[in-house]
Amino acid sequence: MLRLKEDDQQKLYAEHDEAAPFTPNGRQMREYAILPPSVYDDEMELRKWLDISYAYVSSLPKKEKKEKKSKDSKKTKKTED
Repeated sequence: MLRLKEDDQQKLYAEHDEAAPFTPNGRQMREYAILPPSVYDDEMELRKWLDISYAYVSSLPKKEKKEKKSKDSKKTKKTED
């Protein structure tokens, strides 16, 4: 499974009939695609798609980390209210 921008997904599907969207539990994840076994058997082709995916993912903005609230902070807020 790779994360690809839409036009690269379309190229993958055009080049490899067995490639498919990633659809866990019947819900398609729009930026993800499943590579067919034939790609895994061809080192150059696999490297090509890994590089394309890596370039795309590297270009995405970083997600900000959410702070986890500890149980103690919840207790403190309740007692302060």
